[in-house]
Amino acid sequence: MKVRLLALLAVFWIVSIEWAGQVMAQKKKSTVEQLPRDCGTEPPAPDKVKKMEDAVKKKKKQGRSTEEYPTVQIPIKAHIVRKQNGTGGLSVEALNSALATMNAQYQPLHMQFYLCGPIHYIDDDDLADCEVLTDDARLTLHNVNDAINIYFCNNVNYGGSPINGISAFPSSDPRENRIIMYNHATSNGSTLAHEMGHYWSLLHTHETSLGEELVTRGEGANCTTAGDLLCDTPADRYSTYDPRTCTYTDTEHRDARGELYSPDLRNLMSYYHSCRNRFTEGQLGRMHEGYLYRMLLTEQHGTYKLVCQPEAPAPSQLTALYQNCSITLNWTDEASDEGGYIIERSTRPDGNFVAVGKVAANSSQYTDREVVADPSRVYYYRVVAANASAVYSTPVTVAFDASVTYCYCIPGSTNCNDDDVISNFSILHNGTSLLSHTSSCSPNGYSDYTTSVSPPSLSQGYTYSFTLRHPGRYREGITLWLDFNNNQLFEPEEMVYKLVFVSADAVLTGSFNIPDQAPTGTTRLRVRLQYNQSPVEPCSAYEYGETEDYAVTIVPRPLISSVASGSWSAPATWSCNCVPTSKDQVIIEAGHSITIDTGTIHMRSLEVKEGATLDLAPDVQISFQE
Repeated sequence: MKVRLLALLAVFWIVSIEWAGQVMAQKKKSTVEQLPRDCGTEPPAPDKVKKMEDAVKKKKKQGRSTEEYPTVQIPIKAHIVRKQNGTGGLSVEALNSALATMNAQYQPLHMQFYLCGPIHYIDDDDLADCEVLTDDARLTLHNVNDAINIYFCNNVNYGGSPINGISAFPSSDPRENRIIMYNHATSNGSTLAHEMGHYWSLLHTHETSLGEELVTRGEGANCTTAGDLLCDTPADRYSTYDPRTCTYTDTEHRDARGELYSPDLRNLMSYYHSCRNRFTEGQLGRMHEGYLYRMLLTEQHGTYKLVCQPEAPAPSQLTALYQNCSITLNWTDEASDEGGYIIERSTRPDGNFVAVGKVAANSSQYTDREVVADPSRVYYYRVVAANASAVYSTPVTVAFDASVTYCYCIPGSTNCNDDDVISNFSILHNGTSLLSHTSSCSPNGYSDYTTSVSPPSLSQGYTYSFTLRHPGRYREGITLWLDFNNNQLFEPEEMVYKLVFVSADAVLTGSFNIPDQAPTGTTRLRVRLQYNQSPVEPCSAYEYGETEDYAVTIVPRPLISSVASGSWSAPATWSCNCVPTSKDQVIIEAGHSITIDTGTIHMRSLEVKEGATLDLAPDVQISFQE
């Protein structure tokens, strides 16, 4: 069963592994809001924890003390994310210092970490201020498959709430081979070791997902089945403490037996930041088990390994060709032990390359379908093996000119299988439905209905309302674009609606306007729904949501004619079921008598047919406006 945490919680993908090798993706999300916190790592479901422990027992040698563990060297690939202009980012000195501190903390486990390959810099404004909910998928495209990937960002948020870091529990999924760190927390001497603890399966000392741990030890204790599953870490109800003396000050809250809590404020898996600096013997043993389990999974599935590989040579003969509304890259595979290939793209000749795709080992082709074929735009591509030590290919350039057949970009893949789906989209005018389309989750989260759904006619100068229905399980945002100039680009000024505050309401409504000078003819409307925020780009990929395209036909503003005798200000008098405005050409049909009692009325033109009458009160004024 899938469970996901809402906006204020840091959530991430957890891939659960059957011991026999079956892989199932599980994302976590709760339907209840909770307070923000400093660590975004959520524990696996209880049954997944048990499977991990059962699998480890089949592999590990029993009765070993931590002193007997062989020393293991763990490679790390450091990804430092900076602003697009190359400023900001964690300093090399801070990185080295943080690794040295963590190595001292993991010395009792006989585990040491070292940098594999050169530091990788990612220069991107959006990723530098990382929103895990939307940016995790973009970051992990850079993952190498022979080291632990650690991303260092200027800021890290989840659903807008700041966090210090996020990790992943043991998994064979290469996307889960990553840790994301907030730069300032990297240097505090404890957060990096804390997140690494999760990477090797440690739970928070105040964990409650497996049950609330009793203070009791010995007879009646539940420390092996609840809390963090360890008995040498005291039960912890994270609460008030004095950071100067590292003294727990909560004398109010008690466990289920009425005992006061007395947690270990020095424990690295607690939230007592200024105090924490150590692991217990039980935690060291559990991390060793987590290490064995992660190694077991990587051996079984072969998706990544923690063995720093020799330098992988650059792909050669890289070419790029724009055709069929996409850019296809081809290259010659020169490596013999690559962990796949990463495809990076930039729109600047001086760099700022960011990963846009990934392919498996021994591949030599990739198709980029998210391109925007704009004559003012140039794309630059390069390819590199997904190894910590790898050489980039020589970049290739793709430019566009007047001879290019331009196409609408195909949105990047999204996941709509977990109720982040547009179940119905409707357009209405004055309560009359002009379009209503019901659908289920689309492949890769995108459907083009421009030829299968009849286009509604939208008049210049009119405002239209719309209704979007979704299952209503989670907070969703929506954005609409309308390609008014029909140039097959959704430009910033063609964003006609964006939901300001995300909502879990199953029925979302809004409106958009067709400008008076909008070109007439058939064009395209794009509707995008995204979990927990309104989309800001018409083409990019994001994790959860769906995109639908519809054709619409923009027509000239219709003439307004009377349909009955009556008051000018009564909508029922007119064919549009509205009151004419300064934009309208008005006709009073024969046999109809229209009265105007007071004020000034505006119109673009007026025709009173023979046999029709227009009765004006003495103080009424008529204003004609072009």
